[in-house]
Amino acid sequence: MKTPAYLACALLSLTLAAACNSTVVVQPCSDGDCGGEGAVASGAGGEGAGGSPFCGPNEVLCGKECVDTSKSFQHCGGCFSPCSPDEVCSGGECSGGCPPSLVACNGACVDIFSDPSNCGSCGFPCSFDEACFDGSCFLQCPPGLVDCGVGYCVDLFTDQQHCSACFSPCGDEEFCSGGFCQGTECPGESECGICDVVTLPSAPSLTFIGDTFGAQNHYVPSCTGAVAPEVAHQFTAPLSATYTFDTIGSSYDTVLGVLGPGGCFESACNDDSVGVASSVQVDLSAGDTVTIVVDGFTAGEYLLNVSSSSPCPCGACGAIPLPGSVPQSTTGDTSGAPDDLFPSCTGAPGSEIVHSFTAPTTGSFVFSTASSGFDTVLTVLDANSCGELGCNDDFGGQQTSRITATLSQGQTVYVVVDGKNASGFYNLFINGTPVSTCPTADLGDVVPVTVSGNTQGSPNLFAPSCTSSQAPDHQYTFTAPITKTYTFDTIGSAYDTALYVLGATCGGASLACDDDTFGLQSQVNVSLAAGQTVTVVVDGFNASAGSYVLNIE
Repeated sequence: MKTPAYLACALLSLTLAAACNSTVVVQPCSDGDCGGEGAVASGAGGEGAGGSPFCGPNEVLCGKECVDTSKSFQHCGGCFSPCSPDEVCSGGECSGGCPPSLVACNGACVDIFSDPSNCGSCGFPCSFDEACFDGSCFLQCPPGLVDCGVGYCVDLFTDQQHCSACFSPCGDEEFCSGGFCQGTECPGESECGICDVVTLPSAPSLTFIGDTFGAQNHYVPSCTGAVAPEVAHQFTAPLSATYTFDTIGSSYDTVLGVLGPGGCFESACNDDSVGVASSVQVDLSAGDTVTIVVDGFTAGEYLLNVSSSSPCPCGACGAIPLPGSVPQSTTGDTSGAPDDLFPSCTGAPGSEIVHSFTAPTTGSFVFSTASSGFDTVLTVLDANSCGELGCNDDFGGQQTSRITATLSQGQTVYVVVDGKNASGFYNLFINGTPVSTCPTADLGDVVPVTVSGNTQGSPNLFAPSCTSSQAPDHQYTFTAPITKTYTFDTIGSAYDTALYVLGATCGGASLACDDDTFGLQSQVNVSLAAGQTVTVVVDGFNASAGSYVLNIE
């Protein structure tokens, strides 16, 4: 049996009064619904006193939900006053107040590189069986990492809170290395918990001679677990490249480890790659700093060799593609760009921007930095051979540069805008002149035949006798299969064409010429003997150029 609505309201009124020990006013029921959004409480325990009969002392009733408006994302400072997705609610005010390493996601500060609910970006959750690592969801942790159930993949060899096993933290004065908590009591400054640290020159290649006699042991390499004295070397990459570190030439059985860049995690470890010497390779960007640890099974004298090779074609890392057309211009700024390439014509340092350009036709191309705002140096490299096609500094007595290079159609080059001990805003201009070639193609001795093309950007090799023209043209050789009268026309072309036939290959007397027989299209009839070769020229009226159709019947 249902309780009548008026009785339910009366009972609710008594219950609220007893619970709050105050006067409670309840609105009349509507459609048999009592309480919820239809109930408004007042008195000592109501909203007027900073709370509600159903909520805690710091909460208010917003609809059917008790919330703390001082920190509620949906009710910040008052009911139904949500913050923006990139803000958090603190003290009843919306603000983007997350620490630098965290991002505001729906009111919470999260690490999008490890948060499985916001992996890589806000609102991108991983599946229940995935973990978030470096902003990507993995069905299982990558090799070498372990899922400890903390929402991210753990490296047991380096994680301070999970050293050698999940939830096995190191002490405040310890450092996790090789899965062991190592002490960091060093007489001087330490690097990644290692006491003996040598700073190496920032050079693409070098050899350092040292020894581990008397050094301390705070690092345990993951690839061997060997316990022996070690010496650490701090190295900063002078340019973006693949770096090889090896101990070839050392007097004892070495082990080599690399920590970093950007931290003390072990990024590489090797033992006995070349005999008992060790060798590792690491890709580094210009300015990256790593710690190279020379360890071993005993102590001894060692050689630490550093060499580099470019991971980018021709060293042109991050080349910006340009349109395959001329003329064209582009602008940029080399300030803050890397300095990985050294132009042969100066050898001077300077930040550079690299562009890639593919020649639209075979021809002579001009590359210029005229009107740039600093002392530029320009280099053009062939993308296939990496050979230098040109290098220039201070063209025509100016501080800007210019190079002229002959390129084949489809040939790609790297255009390097560099500086002579300088950087800044630049203009890059590219123009080209196609190489004059005739014929454009040989149509053989088959009829009927139809060919299409576009004369825009082509050279002007011939002038028609029946009209004035300085337009670009295309030329086709054709050989008559039998003695007959042949019809040549440009019906279907998209511009005002002119058409004529020459009596020899790329030359000879004009046998016929026409302009505008069919509207703006042309047609000629020529009697040819079997085996006779002629040149058919598709031209344009005045300077007209465009897409054409050539028909021979």
